[in-house]
Amino acid sequence: MRASTTAAAVLVATLATSTAASAQMAAEAWEAGKTGVGHVSVSADRRQVTACDAVDDRTKVAIQYRTTIGRVIVVQAGPKKRCAFDSIIFGSVERAKFCYGPGDADLAGVNTLRHCYEAEDL
Repeated sequence: MRASTTAAAVLVATLATSTAASAQMAAEAWEAGKTGVGHVSVSADRRQVTACDAVDDRTKVAIQYRTTIGRVIVVQAGPKKRCAFDSIIFGSVERAKFCYGPGDADLAGVNTLRHCYEAEDL
C-alpha cells in the first residue's frame, strides 16, 4: 500500500511539474508601435492580427506578417483613427513588423514614405 501511495505522489508531482513547464513555454502576445501613431499586435496563439491607427491624420499603420505556410500579408488601418483585424486559418504568424506612414500598403517600394521597424521572429 505504501509503495502505491509513493508512486501516486511521484506521478502527481511529475504531472504538476510538466504542466508548469508547459505553461512557461506558452507564447505571449506580440506588440509593436509608436506613441502618437498607432500599434499592431499578434495574439498569443499566433492566429489573430490587429493594426490600430491612433490619430485621425494622413498616416496609416500597418503590420506585415509572414505565415508558417509562406504567405506574406499586409493589414493596414487609417488614415482615420480605427483598427483593422485579420485571422489566420491555415498556419500561424511566424514573423511580423510594424510600419507607418502615408500611402497605401506598398511597403517594399523604393520610393515609399513608409517607415518599418525590423521584422521579428515570433
